[in-house]
Amino acid sequence: MTTPDSEDNVPIAEKVRFWEEQDKINQELIPRVIRQHELLTGHIADHDTLPEVVANAVQQAVAAVREEQKSEFDSTVSAINSGVDERVEAAVRKAVAESERKVRNTRNLLMGLTSAASAVALVAIVLNILTAM
Repeated sequence: MTTPDSEDNVPIAEKVRFWEEQDKINQELIPRVIRQHELLTGHIADHDTLPEVVANAVQQAVAAVREEQKSEFDSTVSAINSGVDERVEAAVRKAVAESERKVRNTRNLLMGLTSAASAVALVAIVLNILTAM
């Protein structure tokens, strides 16, 4: 009878079976781990330019918002200079409020994109550090 504390009492045949089973498990797992490492390393390498891509997207979005605001502002000034009545001025105020809402939404979206890009960059750095070990 074997006791849990005594490894010496385990028959050699049982130890051999254990290590054979362990070897089978290792033969299955090790290639999977290596493949996952290769896939992750490749994925990180494919996204090395992510901060640049995000910066370009942010610049394009900001330029589009500025152009839209300029166009709406020009329309508002033109309407006011034409001597429009109070109803048109109310519509202009509504358009300005809508424009401000769009700007806030766009700003929030850009902040979210920037946060996501920072998170992805941080994950890439951590993964690079972990793979370097």
